[in-house]
Amino acid sequence: MAYLKRFRIGASRLILLALVILASLIRFLLIAYHWPTTNSDEGVIDLMALHIAYRGEHPIFYYGQAYLGSLEAHLAAPFVLLFGPSVFSVRLLLIALYALFLVLLYNLASRLYTRKLALFSVLLLSFGSLDMILQQLKAFGRYPDILVLNTLLLLLASHLALTSPLASPAPRRWGLFFLMGLLSGIAIWTDQITLPFVGCALLLLALFCRRELRGWGLGLLLVGLLIGIGPMIYANLTSPLGNNSLNAILNVNGAMANEMAAKNIPSVRRFVGSLLFALPAATGFNQLCSPNQLPLFGPATPTMLACTLTHGLWSLGYLGLGGIATTQALISAWRLRPRETTLTELAPSDYRHLVIECTRLALLLSAGSILALYTLSASAAVNPGPTSRYLFSMCLALPALLWPLWRGLLPLTWPTLWRARALFTLRIATLLFILSMLVVGTVRTFEDVPNAQETFQKQENLINYLLSHKKTRIYSDYWTCNRLIFQTTEQIACSVLDEQLQSGQNRYPLYTEEVQKATAPAYVFIQDSAQARAFESQTYLPHALLYQRATVSGYIIYIKSCKVCST
Repeated sequence: MAYLKRFRIGASRLILLALVILASLIRFLLIAYHWPTTNSDEGVIDLMALHIAYRGEHPIFYYGQAYLGSLEAHLAAPFVLLFGPSVFSVRLLLIALYALFLVLLYNLASRLYTRKLALFSVLLLSFGSLDMILQQLKAFGRYPDILVLNTLLLLLASHLALTSPLASPAPRRWGLFFLMGLLSGIAIWTDQITLPFVGCALLLLALFCRRELRGWGLGLLLVGLLIGIGPMIYANLTSPLGNNSLNAILNVNGAMANEMAAKNIPSVRRFVGSLLFALPAATGFNQLCSPNQLPLFGPATPTMLACTLTHGLWSLGYLGLGGIATTQALISAWRLRPRETTLTELAPSDYRHLVIECTRLALLLSAGSILALYTLSASAAVNPGPTSRYLFSMCLALPALLWPLWRGLLPLTWPTLWRARALFTLRIATLLFILSMLVVGTVRTFEDVPNAQETFQKQENLINYLLSHKKTRIYSDYWTCNRLIFQTTEQIACSVLDEQLQSGQNRYPLYTEEVQKATAPAYVFIQDSAQARAFESQTYLPHALLYQRATVSGYIIYIKSCKVCST
């Protein structure tokens, strides 16, 4: 009996378990019904996992992007081996990572705030808007991974800081410093968007673990960091000077900046794209409007004012809560700071509270830095729709943002003064509004499932047509190629053509080589696409007798008539 009591699970953990199961079940049902619709960006990660699982390849970076690490593909490889190569198999990993994130977030929020707020935060994130769930279930190569890594970093940093005054050199503590460095390196290798979280976590160590960092702690931290970021270092040392990760990042940012300059986009549009579209999309608002319906993105319409107000009010509320939470943490940390004593001489309760307030600040500062960096980038001005995913990791700061609303709210007792009653009602209403927004977003996501199933069936029809006609070497657009290659487990090889029918963004050159060797490759283009129009006018019409043309599920397929060609 004593043994059973020792391992009894408390009510909070049972509720947490139920919420994690609920969140996982929601996402499992979605991927079982082929939502979200896959594309070639996801196909790249799928193909990397396939190559790791069956060929023993170990790519360091995301194919074609020499600055994004391949962690997600390596983690997905066992799922591909266990369940077979499919989009569904890879997405099972994403569900597992998100479930782990919810557990870690609960532990972090419990340490920094209260268990009840931690559970409420997990409840909110068990649901989500369509945009949020999309980022959780599409294998883009990093987003669920960095949620786990960032949360682990803050948990480790806060633990090391809280236990520092009483710590003595011990193998377990040495291991934690090494692990802290290792996770920091892996996070940077995976995606440099983690740098704000890595920097703030390391700053906590610098503030509260100075004694240990003067000795063995710093050495172990650096060793772990070098091992974690080692793949990136190795790749950059062994690649041509002009192909390093820094140049790759500068080229991507430069391309966006050049597009912004070429289109004469004003700088103020960065703030419009960031605050009126990307921030609401990444934090749970059910989008009512597209970027083209916002100021400076499209012509003035009767709906522009409504779009600006609704999206703007959500961002204003988000920034307002963030500002209040940051101010509260700053004031508390300032009051608790040591004046005539050192940190180790503070009373244990004061020291603990100071570490907690500084960790809260680190969490808020990390999220704020990501938003600021995105707002200052050209991505926010040029294309805030797909690039809003760069703000995805800001959901980690949800407990900190809710704290001003939650603080002192429980137990639910009705205040006596009318002003206190009004504030009490407003806080409850705001929390319920946020919950309802995320629940409605989940419902809207399921309502989109029929569209995803229809698209999946069209993709299957196209695949069946090509395989039945033995056309396994094809040219197509970027958004078709990688997806088709993986969905047919490489039975089809595809080479990308751009809008001028020139070689496009081929992330894995071996497929292009296979297509170029084919005697009579097929040309598969989306109807009314630039590629289809160009091929029609430049090749098909002048040589109509040489080609057969078919239309399958929204694609035009051009097959060269050839009695001796089988591919």
